[in-house]
Amino acid sequence: MNENFINKDQKIILFNGRLCSMEDIKLDDVLMGPDGLKRKVVHKAKNFGRLYKVIPQNKYKDFGYFADEDQILFLRKEGKHSNDVLEDPRNNDFMETVEISVKDYLKLEPWPKRQLQIYKTYIDFPLRDITFKPYDVNRGINLYQDLSKVVNNVFGHEVVYYSVQPQGRGKDVVIKEYTLFDVVDEQCVKVMVPNNQFPDAAINFDSWGLNFQQPFEIHIDRKYFESIFGKGSQPRKRDIIYFPLTNRIYEINSTYLFRDFMYSPVYFKIELKKYSQKSNTYFRDPAYKEELDGIAEGISLFRKAP
Repeated sequence: MNENFINKDQKIILFNGRLCSMEDIKLDDVLMGPDGLKRKVVHKAKNFGRLYKVIPQNKYKDFGYFADEDQILFLRKEGKHSNDVLEDPRNNDFMETVEISVKDYLKLEPWPKRQLQIYKTYIDFPLRDITFKPYDVNRGINLYQDLSKVVNNVFGHEVVYYSVQPQGRGKDVVIKEYTLFDVVDEQCVKVMVPNNQFPDAAINFDSWGLNFQQPFEIHIDRKYFESIFGKGSQPRKRDIIYFPLTNRIYEINSTYLFRDFMYSPVYFKIELKKYSQKSNTYFRDPAYKEELDGIAEGISLFRKAP
């Protein structure tokens, strides 16, 4: 194949379907011919001359390209069955092809020019193993979840977490709710605060006494939480959280498992409210109650101090 192009940025399609710029074409490369057959590069020449833009005058007018006067045009000659040939170029029973240079084409009379048309041919590439699997996202999901756990473990704020579970014998068969609860466990847990913005330290005074700025939202990574409290565990309403950083006690008002990347469960979104002692909450270990009462009493004395 001996064809001279001047536009070095023009893309050429190789026989394997890959696009390559003219300046990257090498000798013995196998290109895709206009008829879908192989063309082997046997010579590359660098000439200087006039550059023409070839614009088809049919429905393929948007597929114009640049060529010099020695470029070979692969055209079809319009005939009786030209419409059938145009719609399906693989049907070459009635198609007559012409190979002519740009220079010779420009010398033709108007009528012969109108009989020659550029056409597109269908290309059937051989089947190959596809390495990209768009639905194989498990590794990406696992990586995202592992990163979320690492971030929670490294940058989270330490809190004292008291797990509260309902008593089986305290289930009300009428309203379908539990009425008795036990504080069963105490752990040091790290939590994430969105944008690292804690509620204002100002105290709100209402008819129920002192109150904190609410609501207060925190996040806990799912895998991180399960590594502490066990597989399948999750925060519950009424769980108690003490923040040593702000010296405040909260309890969980609501929580749900947030789905993030690829709608996979990543972390728990938790809304906190001010902790208040309840007569239906019992402490399995008396030390838990003594510790919480001591913290609450210390906070109360701190607020009353002048």
